[in-house]
Amino acid sequence: MNAIKTAERKLVRGTLWHSGSSLMTWAVGNLKIEPTATAIRATKQNAGDDKIDPVMALFDAVVPMSLNPEPINLRSVYEERGIRFA
Repeated sequence: MNAIKTAERKLVRGTLWHSGSSLMTWAVGNLKIEPTATAIRATKQNAGDDKIDPVMALFDAVVPMSLNPEPINLRSVYEERGIRFA
């Protein structure tokens, strides 16, 4: 599954949305999408200090989360011991 296309589909469907974060807005502005012979890839527009790390983290997370994983343990640790204060 292509993470870029998955994120794009989810944005269009409204199942993924931008929170308005200025950091993500800046990172997306630094992103360049390039078609390749077999797929598409995301790179930085320019060399230098512009970063795309938040967008790449989004792409890393979007596909596994699209599989709608179930939690391993349905009980919260806080149900058993409560919240601890230092």
